[in-house]
Amino acid sequence: LFPTVHFSYNTPKENQFMASYSRRIQRPRGWYLEPFITWSDAYNVRRGNPDLLPEYIDSYELSHILKFGRNTFSVDAYYRVTNNKIERIRSVYQENIFLRTY
Repeated sequence: LFPTVHFSYNTPKENQFMASYSRRIQRPRGWYLEPFITWSDAYNVRRGNPDLLPEYIDSYELSHILKFGRNTFSVDAYYRVTNNKIERIRSVYQENIFLRTY
């Protein structure tokens, strides 16, 4: 499940409080999974990782909006947690040749 929940509360004095939560998935792109060496140019090669898992991202957000006259003041805070983060790794493959993998 990938829910999104949003709550909003308006006070009588032009204040607004908001809170939200969402969960989403980011699947690896096809070339991230290919286990073969692919030459990008004479100095760079790429190899995928067939064992990659999808990323799961949980996002939390809190907001407070204060309206006074024609002006608005807003304070926001957010927090994001990513599980199974897919990151690019660059290393030396051979002399003067770099390998990029995930």
